[in-house]
Amino acid sequence: MKISVIIPVYNVEQYLGHCLDSVINQTYKNLEIICVNDASTDRSPLILEEYSKKDNRIVIVNNAKNSRLGPTRNHGMEYATGDYVHFLDSDDWLEPDAYERLVEIINKNGDIDLINFCYQSISIKNKRVNTRQFRKNKYLNKVFTLEDDGIFGLLEMWDRHAWSKLYRRKFLQDNSCIFNNYPCFEDIEFSFDVLIKAGSIYCCNDVLLNYRVSNPKSLIGNYHNHLDCAYKSYCTAVEMYKDSNKKIKKELIVLEYINFYNIIFSAFFENKISFEDLKNILKDIDISIFDEQTLKSSYFVHYNEIIYGNEFVFRIKVILRFIVRKCFPFLHQFLVKLRTYMRMH
Repeated sequence: MKISVIIPVYNVEQYLGHCLDSVINQTYKNLEIICVNDASTDRSPLILEEYSKKDNRIVIVNNAKNSRLGPTRNHGMEYATGDYVHFLDSDDWLEPDAYERLVEIINKNGDIDLINFCYQSISIKNKRVNTRQFRKNKYLNKVFTLEDDGIFGLLEMWDRHAWSKLYRRKFLQDNSCIFNNYPCFEDIEFSFDVLIKAGSIYCCNDVLLNYRVSNPKSLIGNYHNHLDCAYKSYCTAVEMYKDSNKKIKKELIVLEYINFYNIIFSAFFENKISFEDLKNILKDIDISIFDEQTLKSSYFVHYNEIIYGNEFVFRIKVILRFIVRKCFPFLHQFLVKLRTYMRMH
C-alpha cells in the first residue's frame, strides 16, 4: 500500500527541513513525497533539491506562479499514484510512526474512504502545547457511515483541517473532491465535502501530527484578514443542504455553523476584530434555517448574548465559563445540560 504525501511549499525555509525529515524518516517506507513549490522566493526550492538528492521518493513539482494553497494541493494530486493521500503543510511535522499506525488501521478494517486522526497544536511563540483528542464515544476507533450511523459524536470529533485526515485517493477522484482557490480557509468546503460523500469513516484517537501555530508568515497567521472566506464557505454548506429534510444534513449545517463561529470568536478574543464586527458578522447569518430546538441549544447561547447583549457582560460570561470548564469539568457539563433543558422547556 502506497501513501502519497502532498506538501505545498511556499517560503518556509525555516521549517521545511523539519517537515521533510519527519516524512522521510517514517517507519512506514512505501511513500511518494510530492512537494509542490508554489513559486517560493526564499531558499525553499534549494532545500527541496537537496532533499530530493538524498531521497528518491521525493518528487518536486513547480507552479509557474503563486497559486495559493488550494490549487497547489490540487496540482500535487495530479501526480499522486498512491492508494491513500495525505496533505501535509510544510511548517508542520509528523510523529515517527504516523503512517504505520494509519496503515495498520486500514489493514485491520479494509479500505476506508476517510480516516480522521488527532494532533498537537504547538505555539512557536510561547512553546505552549495543546493536544487535540476525542472524547470516548461508541463510534471512536471503528468504521461508520453518516447515513447509517448518524452524526453522533462528530460535533466534537470533526474539524475543518485537511491535514488531520488520510484519504483514499480513488474516493477523492470518483467524487471530484478538490480545493477551492480562497486565500485562506480553503479547507472548510473540502472537509465538509469529503465528510458528506464518504462511504466509510474512521476516527482514530492517536496523536499523529504536530501543527505549528503562530507562524507569522503563514496564511492562517493572518486569518483575521480573510474572514469573508470562512463566511463564503459556511454559506456554501448551507446552500447545499438548506432544503433537505434529513436530520443528518441539518446537523451537518450546525457543525459548519459551529466551525464558522469558532473562527470569528477566536478573531474577537485575539483582538483582531471588534465586538461590533462580531455582532455584524453574526447578523448576516440566516438563522431561519435552524429549527426552534437547535436555536435553544447550547450552540446558540453566544449568538443571543452577542446580538442582544453588550461586550463587557459577554466577556465576563465567557471567562467564567472557561474557568468552570477547566477547573470543574463535571460541573460544567451539568450546567450545560441544565441550561439546555431549561431552554427546551
